[in-house]
Amino acid sequence: GRLQPAIERELREAEVRRERQRESDRVAYLAYHDELTDLPNRTLLNDRLHQGILNAKREGRPLAVIALDLDGFKEINDSLGHHAGDRVLQLVAARLRHVLRESDTVARLGGDEFAVVLPNTDVPGAELAAGKLLQEVEAPMLIEGRPLTVRGSIGIAVFPVHGGTELELLQKSDLAMYVAKNDR
Repeated sequence: GRLQPAIERELREAEVRRERQRESDRVAYLAYHDELTDLPNRTLLNDRLHQGILNAKREGRPLAVIALDLDGFKEINDSLGHHAGDRVLQLVAARLRHVLRESDTVARLGGDEFAVVLPNTDVPGAELAAGKLLQEVEAPMLIEGRPLTVRGSIGIAVFPVHGGTELELLQKSDLAMYVAKNDR
């Protein structure tokens, strides 16, 4: 008679432990990923960029960093609402992932800003990748039944030509992206 309640209690406790583990795993995942796009966040990007620079130094190879910003994104949020803006970010994230190699990292830095780390990539290779990224971003999309075209601006920095640290490469690619945005 006591066995059945003991088994039921153990099963309930095991389910509670599994749920706690799932919650713990989710918190750990969100520490390194953007919840909206499921892309790596700035923290994970910095780690991958650091590791990439170490590998590039050791192997004597280049590494490229691309900064990408969506042009006119505020107008999408203002005119269509934040739900539509969120959907645009999700579609852009999926498109960026689709274009890149498995060894590349695309991350959402916040708002409508993304960064890409391209190991073993020189300036011509980064320019080729940037063209493909822009082509994907700027392809028409359907948001809430409405056709929408998004434009993007890109900046590129390559290790070791433009900098030797994560901070330098991110700053230089960001600066190049703002020059591109202003010059169109």
